[in-house]
Amino acid sequence: MKRLLLVLLLFCGCIRVGFAQSSLEQYCELYMQHEYIGKKYNAKIIYGNNPLIVSSDKAKIEMKFDEIPDALNYLGALGWKLANSVLDTNGAHIFIFKKEFIKAEEKPVSTN
Repeated sequence: MKRLLLVLLLFCGCIRVGFAQSSLEQYCELYMQHEYIGKKYNAKIIYGNNPLIVSSDKAKIEMKFDEIPDALNYLGALGWKLANSVLDTNGAHIFIFKKEFIKAEEKPVSTN
């Protein structure tokens, strides 16, 4: 039984190494400011202008949320992980999110 388990672990390790994969980390910023009139938060989700972005076809999205956790849960449901948060001098909450994408490396096709 132990040999079978060892063989399976080695096999899984070989498969993992056998596939040429690399990871790509992307970051986005969630900028939340409480409305001056009303009880909602204005939220800007900023992905940036990098052409490598695979998360959104827009550089910035503006939304409204009732509470800060609603916005955090929204990005969490999209697969983003919280990396950092700060409170700026204007009282706005700034959250930095990170998402890791695994992409297969393309190997050049040789023509013989």
